[in-house]
Amino acid sequence: MESDFLLHTIARVYGQKIDSQAHFVNSISVHYVNLHSFAKTLGAKDDTNTAQAEYKLFFQGQRDDGYAELYLNVDANARRLEIKEKDIEYRPQIIQFLKK
Repeated sequence: MESDFLLHTIARVYGQKIDSQAHFVNSISVHYVNLHSFAKTLGAKDDTNTAQAEYKLFFQGQRDDGYAELYLNVDANARRLEIKEKDIEYRPQIIQFLKK
């Protein structure tokens, strides 16, 4: 499946070893912040001309080390989704959250 290919691609880019039979999770719920809305609460000017939405995702597991953050940017006009890492130290946890 395409999502499994995405998981393996992210693992390769992040330098993380995973089982070749690993699968992407069926679903995951995360907390998030809309960065444009958050910036407005801090006094930033409203930029209504942009079709890009920027989010910070917060992954939280059961253990103390089960935490990670990612940035997710959605550009509706360009029909593009961009995933950016917050910190390289979150790489192992991101993979763990995204695989079954």
